[in-house]
Amino acid sequence: MLSMLIGSLFFSLSQTEYFKCLMKEKFMAFFITAAAIVSIVGVYAMNHSRLDYFLFVAFIPMLFIDHLPDNQLIKRIFTSNLFLFLGYISFPLYLLHELVIVSGFIFDSENAWVSISIAAFASIFIAYIYARFIDYPLYRALKRQIAKIS
Repeated sequence: MLSMLIGSLFFSLSQTEYFKCLMKEKFMAFFITAAAIVSIVGVYAMNHSRLDYFLFVAFIPMLFIDHLPDNQLIKRIFTSNLFLFLGYISFPLYLLHELVIVSGFIFDSENAWVSISIAAFASIFIAYIYARFIDYPLYRALKRQIAKIS
């Protein structure tokens, strides 16, 4: 709920003339790139301390990546096919990755990195199959049903 409120607040701010002027400044691409790097470091370090609030503050500028010019490196990275694919499977991956890990049939304690890699690829593959054949077709069908009602 809080994240939706903050997203709505920053969308409203992004519609102001001050924000549009600010986004034309050259330092904005650097600021967003630094925020992305801090967020990545924060995700890594989150298990070691209470960095979740710091990470939350660092994530806010990344909401404005879409407002950057298309030739900015940070925008090209986050709109690449890899990130679009990860966005496509993100919710199914969130739902299903733990099932692959908990099943334990992949884990070999002598080759932990191989086991982790296989589990990651299996999770991504299963999430893609789920998204492609179950999640999005069901979403579209339910959306059509709702449109008929209203």
